[in-house]
Amino acid sequence: MSFCLNPACAKPDNPDTNKFCHGCGSKLAESSQSYDFDHYRIIKLLGEGGFGRTYLAEDTELFNKKVVIKKLLSSEGNNPKILELFTREAEQLSKLSHPQIPQVYRYFSKDNNFYLIQEFIPGENLLTEVERLGNFNETQIREILLQILAVLEYIQSQDILHRDIKPENIMRRRSDNQLMLIDFGAVRVKTTTDPSVLTSIYTPGYASREQMNARPVKASDIYSLGVTCIRLLTGCFPTGTTDLIYDDYESRWTWKEYLQQKNITIDNKLAEIIDKMVEESLKKRYQDAREVREDLLATIGSQSQLSTPVIMKQKERILTGHSGWLSWVNSVNYSPDGHFLASGSNDNTIKIWSIATGEEIRTLIGHSSSVKSVVYSPDGNYLASGSSDKTIKIWEVETGKLICTLTGHSGWVNSVNYSPDSRYLASCSSDKTIRIWSIATGEEIRTLIGHSS
Repeated sequence: MSFCLNPACAKPDNPDTNKFCHGCGSKLAESSQSYDFDHYRIIKLLGEGGFGRTYLAEDTELFNKKVVIKKLLSSEGNNPKILELFTREAEQLSKLSHPQIPQVYRYFSKDNNFYLIQEFIPGENLLTEVERLGNFNETQIREILLQILAVLEYIQSQDILHRDIKPENIMRRRSDNQLMLIDFGAVRVKTTTDPSVLTSIYTPGYASREQMNARPVKASDIYSLGVTCIRLLTGCFPTGTTDLIYDDYESRWTWKEYLQQKNITIDNKLAEIIDKMVEESLKKRYQDAREVREDLLATIGSQSQLSTPVIMKQKERILTGHSGWLSWVNSVNYSPDGHFLASGSNDNTIKIWSIATGEEIRTLIGHSSSVKSVVYSPDGNYLASGSSDKTIKIWEVETGKLICTLTGHSGWVNSVNYSPDSRYLASCSSDKTIRIWSIATGEEIRTLIGHSS
């Protein structure tokens, strides 16, 4: 078969014997290799589902920067109400700003078709990863939950539902192993207006009952994330005719029985959390991402056997405690008296350790994404942290209390450092700026501009 890369083509699949596309009439010798669309050069089909096609393209007006073009399929493209809904949802998507969500650059309709232009994320989705490396273990599942729940917490605060969470839509970014929630083409802004055809979007084998009945809520995304974890743990994926880990007669998941048959054990507390995520009853299920994340974090301290040895050696002592497979530790800093060590990790937490005993003293929770930098104040009373959530947080060391959050950077905060008198804090970011902050007021004193990258 030859595939026509014209995104407007209604019938892109062609027999190899065709010289011209039977959908749009283009020369297949050319359109099957690349296709110029607006100011984009489409070079590859990335994926196709019941409600959209995704293409890899180059922006010819921006030094051939790679982008993703998402075409939303609808039989009602000429319906003004559908166009209005698409425009409203695309506008909401374009306002999302989170380091684990691909950025929407542009959206438009053309010839009764709808298009989203999005950031291209080089990497591998979790379905491809599990097929390549085998079933995930519970440490990897904790990593997925910690990272994706933080993303869900953010989009739920914007009254947005994803509605198609599954392994194919979670991408591990190649540059830093950070998990990205992708394919927001199925997104729906919560609204009280009449439902549209887009409301019925879901993937069988991952969607909750209320979502299949066109009434999705925040807990519907929680359900799909829980099912995603179950399938990655068991390696059992829906085939369309059978599902080895779901009992249709009793309407319940049988994933734990399946693991027992395979002699695979899982922590009881983690299993309880996943079971509550996939409750058939909305009343019994977690209602939002924050609830799940709080319960999950409460279990982490006791899971030393699941923790990645990540910090450093002090007289051959290895400090462990940051959770998750490939939850890299990005920064460590000694307290001025040398008795304690602070660490910041991709699990979004900061931990304080006793050097003498190697024990974890305290976990600081507040950032919604990876902690890139931690530093003690010279007097040892405070700790500053910079994160890819674009914020800086100041913590009281003795109590672990969050004192204030400094906002102003438009990119990841890569490093923070106190002045010798503890009165000021400097920060640098991927937004190419350095900012100076007053600790007393929390105000930005000065922005230093000059770096080009």
